Amino acid sequence: MFDFYLPLEKHFVKILLENKIQNWEAKLFWLNIEHLNQVVDKGLRQKMYNGLRVLTTNGFLSAEYSRYNERVFLYSETIKLYKFREQVLAKNYHKLFQNEKELINKELVNFELQNKFIDELYLKYPELAPQYFKLKNKISLSQQYSDAKLKAIEDLMELI
Repeated sequence: MFDFYLPLEKHFVKILLENKIQNWEAKLFWLNIEHLNQVVDKGLRQKMYNGLRVLTTNGFLSAEYSRYNERVFLYSETIKLYKFREQVLAKNYHKLFQNEKELINKELVNFELQNKFIDELYLKYPELAPQYFKLKNKISLSQQYSDAKLKAIEDLMELI
């Protein structure tokens, strides 16, 4: 994901994507990593500090001393992290929209199969013609709605 080595990269990426980081102490990062990992390891905490240093060095986080405790750093996100988050989320949205398109295409295929089956039933039981036409109309409306959803998703994907 990054073009440099980041200790605990998987954990940091999850934290950076899901949170807006403003004046975080290192212990907030630790609480998130501890929650994600479910295993307490003494070396893990040192890796977390190394990761914070790497992120700060590469310009994703800025660090400043706390006003209340001079031994504590407060970390905040930079514009570089904000752009990174936008870039990753745009890729994720593209995948999500692609999955939505596949689901809608399956719905459309299902509507076609339903229409074919209704035509077969109509040939077998012509006395139920009014009910068949009502059902075909209902399926047609659902199909139009799915077509509109598909068009909206495609337009949105072009904008992203």
